[in-house]
Amino acid sequence: MLKFNTSVILSIFLVLLFGCNQKQFDFSPEELTKRLEHDLDLKSGMLPNGLRYYFVETTNTHTTLQLNVNVGSADEDEDERGLAHLVEHMAFQGTEQFSFEALQTLYRDVGMSLGPDINATTSLYKTQYVATVPNNEGNDEHFYRLADWMADISKGKFRFDERQLATEKTVVNNERLTKDKESYAYQSTLAFLKQSDLLNRLPIGDKATVANATEQQLASFVSKHYHPSSNSLVIVGNISKERLAHIKSVFGGNEKPRKIVERQPLVSSFDTFIYQAKDASSFSHALIIHGNPQIRSRQSIIEYYMAESFRDILFERLKQSNDLHENFTFDIEVTPYFLFDFKATSIVFDHDSKSYPAAIQTLTQELTRLRVHGLTEAEYKTFVDKWQDYEVSTKNEYTSFSTANKINARLDNGGVYRDVKWEQELAKAYLSDIGKIALEKHLTDLLSKPVRWGFSGTKLDSQAINNQIAVASRIQVAPPTEQSLPLVPVPDLKPAQIIKESKRDKIIEWHLSNGVKVILEPRDYSDRISYLMVKDGGLNGLQTIEDYDAASIAPSVFAMSGQNWIKPAQMEALLRTHKMSLNPVLNDIYHGIEIQSEAKDSTLAFSILYNAMQNAVINEKVFKHVKNTRLEDLKLTSASETFHAQLNLSRSGEEATRAKMTPERMQKVSLKNVKRIYNQLFQQVDGYTLVIVGKFTPEAIRDDVLTFVGGLPQGESYTNRERPPYSLPSSKKIEANGNEKGKSHFHFGYQSPVTRKASIKERIAFLIVANTLQQRLFDVLREEKGWVYNVSVRRSYNNASQPLTYLMQMSWSTPSFKAKQSMRSQNNLICC
Repeated sequence: MLKFNTSVILSIFLVLLFGCNQKQFDFSPEELTKRLEHDLDLKSGMLPNGLRYYFVETTNTHTTLQLNVNVGSADEDEDERGLAHLVEHMAFQGTEQFSFEALQTLYRDVGMSLGPDINATTSLYKTQYVATVPNNEGNDEHFYRLADWMADISKGKFRFDERQLATEKTVVNNERLTKDKESYAYQSTLAFLKQSDLLNRLPIGDKATVANATEQQLASFVSKHYHPSSNSLVIVGNISKERLAHIKSVFGGNEKPRKIVERQPLVSSFDTFIYQAKDASSFSHALIIHGNPQIRSRQSIIEYYMAESFRDILFERLKQSNDLHENFTFDIEVTPYFLFDFKATSIVFDHDSKSYPAAIQTLTQELTRLRVHGLTEAEYKTFVDKWQDYEVSTKNEYTSFSTANKINARLDNGGVYRDVKWEQELAKAYLSDIGKIALEKHLTDLLSKPVRWGFSGTKLDSQAINNQIAVASRIQVAPPTEQSLPLVPVPDLKPAQIIKESKRDKIIEWHLSNGVKVILEPRDYSDRISYLMVKDGGLNGLQTIEDYDAASIAPSVFAMSGQNWIKPAQMEALLRTHKMSLNPVLNDIYHGIEIQSEAKDSTLAFSILYNAMQNAVINEKVFKHVKNTRLEDLKLTSASETFHAQLNLSRSGEEATRAKMTPERMQKVSLKNVKRIYNQLFQQVDGYTLVIVGKFTPEAIRDDVLTFVGGLPQGESYTNRERPPYSLPSSKKIEANGNEKGKSHFHFGYQSPVTRKASIKERIAFLIVANTLQQRLFDVLREEKGWVYNVSVRRSYNNASQPLTYLMQMSWSTPSFKAKQSMRSQNNLICC
């Protein structure tokens, strides 16, 4: 007699009935480490002249072409420093088939603009040219013309016009003005290369070499390095047979292939980096260097996705550790980081000037705790639950540009390109079912990577800091403890009533019996809900400068202090687990609380809103940290900031004086003042409006609104001050000497006459004028003269409580010796 296993039969029946929603992957050791093949969607080939091409057909709205030339600043000789970057610029000034004017016409015809749609970059080892063209009907001619232009570049067929070269040499050297060479980020990068020959081979090059470059030098450089066999072309988007045939025709040729130059691996320094400057902020920065992993196997793909989950685990550990300390408080940021060919995890501790040892101990001990003792059961469960709920992306979520970038990144590193959806399905299948021991082994591998420390401050002792790192690494740490989150308190109050209800189109208004007005706008196309609980007033409504000064730091103190039912680290964990955000809001014209949540967590969001407005704890330790950090920032005010303050004073009079914080005023702010701001602005709900937008139905959230929002007490609300009458800004010219050698900033403001009513047509006309002015200034000052690197024209209106005016502010940076010419040109362009 045959016996059947009913559970097996049921499983087979369910699979037959519903199908299998998840791909089946082989995770045997052999399959995990076996080299993968490229995705079947990626087609490739090589032309007789050696050019390699790759393409992926997609349904994106745009098609992207990326030409990768195997030359960068690392390939320059001593007398060529900066030429790779200069040649890249000259590609936009003309090629064999396209004059400068023809290229400008092409961009306009296609509806493209430099930067977003067509651009180029030069790095240590590569120069990349990118064009993204819309897939509108009948635009094949545009695609063909852009391909022709790139084919000229691939073969080194440049036009080095003397006039255009003179302009671009100035533009390239002016790019130095956009790079803060004295910043922590820039100096830290240089220190990373201090053991490498590439320290003096950064793409920006040598200023004198660029300024003296000749057409003959550029032609010689191109002849050496620009050849089809050293290039690759990646195309993503609409690739018809006709388009592919055109690509092969124009990029092909009878050029004899050359041997590709093999480069030495990048030599890097992981020594501790110390950055000191008189205006430097105080922070500690650690990079966990993951190296330059080659994505070639299932295992490497899984580790790539695991790194992001590792960052979440580390962030929670650091926040919890931070919360347990009584004597210091950090702002912590854990993010992915890219440094040349290296991928890393960046951890930043923002703190005061006395907390470097605490930052070192906190990170070192938590990394050791993770490596030695592994995860708690709660952490392991959170990890697995996250991956079980992980939503796999679709191809349509990625642009042609981002897909092309991914293909290039994988190919550059000798890796394998696979479709994003397949990779995410692989990672989800593996990580949602991974055992705790296997997961901890992966984390141990991640934590075994080198850590590169960096420190910023005004006065640092490098020997003492290195001793602290050494001591912290030797400390034995105890295992972590399970941390359960407390229950969210619910108000023990009688719910409010809706005393008035109205509806207009899809907008619904409820007036509650405790004085709160609720505006609801359901939206079917969103999976999230936004809650904005605000009241008119803000900083401009505060009666005294004492209140104004306290309010300027109050939101940061509220956000970091936590609430009386939960510790700050636990609140962070609660918000991150539920993908929520909670932010106090206090700007010039209103104040309140802003929350965002997924639709399924609306009840939790309402309860957190209630507690944020009733049960916040104004922590003295946090208050001192925020105040001291603000004081340090105020003492480091730059010449540029002082200049802008003078501008605002001339434009806004006493209102700018009120808004200009000073160290003396900040020093007087007390904990008592901040507590009073919270009590008067946030705890009393008279005059508040709650705006709810997202995926919900009014019926589903009605009880929560009446319980949590209706449970907020009425009280004596803060009386806003009467703002002084509005007056036109002064036309006084402001000049200030800066501390940036050889660099000048220009700011021009043009303000319209006062009007109390302006039509939509007038507002649109204002924007058109501003956009036209920006383009005109850019064309002459940047493209024609080469005097500046960029031009910005800001457009703004004053807030609704004042008579309406329009303000245009034009700004640019230029070498000091071009200052007077650019001022005269600006006046001629605007006035004539």
